[in-house]
Amino acid sequence: MILQYVIIFIAAIVLSMMKVSIWLTYLIILSVFLLFRITTNPLYFSKNPQRMMNFLQKSKQPNLHFMYLLYSEKMKDAENILFHIRSENKRSFCELMLYTKQKKISEAKRVLEVIINPVDKYYHALLALHANDSSTYETFKSRVKNSTYRIWLEAEEARCNGDIQKAIRMIDEQMPKLRGLKLLSASEYRKELEQDLALAQ
Repeated sequence: MILQYVIIFIAAIVLSMMKVSIWLTYLIILSVFLLFRITTNPLYFSKNPQRMMNFLQKSKQPNLHFMYLLYSEKMKDAENILFHIRSENKRSFCELMLYTKQKKISEAKRVLEVIINPVDKYYHALLALHANDSSTYETFKSRVKNSTYRIWLEAEEARCNGDIQKAIRMIDEQMPKLRGLKLLSASEYRKELEQDLALAQ
């Protein structure tokens, strides 16, 4: 990280010596900064779930380390780290993820009422599905426009109906098209499905 800032600083000096306009300098520096962020953070475009898990495990950001704990089934540790997340919205979203995974529907709904997140319709549909509220489920499912989340809902619907193999097939067909955090989420969800299938056999 320090090396990145050193490179950006040197680039700024070189551009100033070349008398490049201030706006073009800002644009170049911003582009370099974003490039560094994308190339060093696997959560954007990585196709390697294990690399992303390692990144989450080592992250100093509580909300990212929370995801590692959640995916690693370390629920007590995940609950404890919630208190270290300063952003109220990020903490609420982490609580939503935790309660949803624990099937604590009433607690999850309470958090969902105050959360500000573009995937809220997905969670409304998911919680309705777990609560056997088919009418609410269909209403919110129709509002989920992102194809990734719609497939996850349909896979979970198949899982709830006892067709776990169908759910796995749906995720398997989807995963080659995913990258970054969505791929990691799908990969971890598939592990859950495999565990369910093993218990059912």
